[in-house]
Amino acid sequence: MVADIHPQVAELLSETPLSHEQSIDDLPSQTWKRLCARVPLDRETLWWIFGLNENIRVHAPQVWVDEIRQRLKSMQQFYLNEDALVVAASTHSSVGTAVVQHNV
Repeated sequence: MVADIHPQVAELLSETPLSHEQSIDDLPSQTWKRLCARVPLDRETLWWIFGLNENIRVHAPQVWVDEIRQRLKSMQQFYLNEDALVVAASTHSSVGTAVVQHNV
């Protein structure tokens, strides 16, 4: 895998590597780092990547780049479609209630 990672992620991966074959290098004139690691091409690793959200930018393998792009498109369409949000909210309303409070 080749990816650019946020400095905090780089620090964590320096302490707990993804694999025995891993390098983390500086990127020219950036605070982000370049991660190169030999990792399994599996769903578990892909979900780990999704969990990092905007703290990672995957460059390779291309199959993951394509899947991430597709997921982002699907999520964007879902959140931009008000009808889909209403249907999703009504089908999951029995799961529980979330209260969001903003203190000003």
